[in-house]
Amino acid sequence: MIQARTDIKMDQTLTLENVGQEKTEQPLGLIARLKRETVVFLGLAVIGFTLVPLSIYLVGKRILGDYGDGGILKDFYADLYLRFSAFEPGAWILLLGPWLFITFVRLLYLPLKWKRMPKSPSPES
Repeated sequence: MIQARTDIKMDQTLTLENVGQEKTEQPLGLIARLKRETVVFLGLAVIGFTLVPLSIYLVGKRILGDYGDGGILKDFYADLYLRFSAFEPGAWILLLGPWLFITFVRLLYLPLKWKRMPKSPSPES
C-alpha cells in the first residue's frame, strides 16, 4: 500500500532530493520507550540465563576439567540458578551481565547524545 507524505508543507515542492528524507527523529513516548526497554531487557536476559552459563561451563570444562565431582552441564545450571535464587551477588552479576554491560555502555554514550541534540530556541523577552 502506498502512503501519502504528510510531512511536506503546503509551500514546499516535492523534488527528488526530499522524497527519501524523513522527518527528524521524534522522542519516543513513554509507552513505546517502556516496550523497547522491556524487549531489550528480555532479550539480554535470555542470553544471560542461557548462553553465558553455557559458554562458562564449556570453557571451564576445557581448561579446568569436569565440573565439581564429575558434574555435567545440568548440575552447573542447577547450582547457578540455586545461587541466583539465594540472592548471591556473583550469580546475579553473571546472569544479568549482558544487560548490565549494555546499560553501562548506553550510559557512557548518553553525554554524546545530549551534545548532538539541537538546543530548543529560548523564548524572547
